[in-house]
Amino acid sequence: MKPITTDCAAIAQPSAQELVMSGCWAADRLGGLMGRLEALHLPAGTQAIADGSRVASLDTAGAWVLHKLLHRLRGEGSSVTLRGFSEPHA
Repeated sequence: MKPITTDCAAIAQPSAQELVMSGCWAADRLGGLMGRLEALHLPAGTQAIADGSRVASLDTAGAWVLHKLLHRLRGEGSSVTLRGFSEPHA
């Protein structure tokens, strides 16, 4: 069983081809993330991986924020594949 965490939602970009999400992607934990997401861009043509293996929780608000991010990045010409999400989050 995964330990329960109250960490706020976070995203890191260790390389141009990788996004790593962590923490609680839930309505009450998304506040500090929004500006970071707006500033995040991938070079056009990038084939990137969005790793969700460190996401502790994901509610409808978090899923919507993730969907909007992926839609924007794909619209900017990047290919983003999800991986590592737990079965309930997938």
